[in-house]
Amino acid sequence: MWIRELPQNYQEQPSGCYNSLMLWQNEKVYVMDNHLSAAWCWLQSCDPLKRYNFMHIDRHYDMLDCFYDDDLEPLRENPHMQYDEFKSLMRTKGEAFEVFRWDNYIMATYYLRPDWFNTNIFLTHKEGSKTGGWRDKSLPTLREDDPLYIDFHISQDIGEPSEYLDIFNGDNHKHPWIVNLDLDVFYIGHSPHIQLHSDEYIRFIARLLNDNMHNIQVLTIALSPECLAGEELKDNWNNAFRILKIMSEEIEYLNKFPFPN
Repeated sequence: MWIRELPQNYQEQPSGCYNSLMLWQNEKVYVMDNHLSAAWCWLQSCDPLKRYNFMHIDRHYDMLDCFYDDDLEPLRENPHMQYDEFKSLMRTKGEAFEVFRWDNYIMATYYLRPDWFNTNIFLTHKEGSKTGGWRDKSLPTLREDDPLYIDFHISQDIGEPSEYLDIFNGDNHKHPWIVNLDLDVFYIGHSPHIQLHSDEYIRFIARLLNDNMHNIQVLTIALSPECLAGEELKDNWNNAFRILKIMSEEIEYLNKFPFPN
């Protein structure tokens, strides 16, 4: 279902760091134009009393902590607030900026729910900063690898978790996963953006996610059209939905995604 429906003129609108143009959900899978909305999705789909592991598959770290503790107080009091209320949260100090943006939502959620980040695996291009800007803190036990090994980590860490794998401490191998996927991980370069992984590999990753969905608590997928190939914004959007379409043919929860005409 649409939580925020894609506007008719979406091809004319950028998905900027404070923008949220669309948010769609089918049970444990969410699709959004950028990852700003992921924090709200996790708060809806995860149990505050349970422990989870976290896998971030993204071109960027998305690890800024540009918010004040008081900015998160409304979510502490009401984590299941309506999405529009979440999106309109404003900083309590300084200039009037929205609390959440596309690169600070991970650390904000960590401050709200530290037990959701036990074993933390980041498969990125190492763009951006992996330490916050205001507190200079990072996630505990953060392990990194190259995005060329996405399939390995989904298959092993999510699909066949074991106490004997050195990525896990204690009982962490027993926890379900929060998986955060940005389609820009499949691209390199800036002007132009060039597709790094083949369509066949992207399909393979989608199939692995679908096969291991029983160990995934929530999957949040960001399109990030500006970070994909295309000469114009409309081309970026078309490419984003082309990649998502490939994934929808393998991930059961995406089968009913309402692709634009």
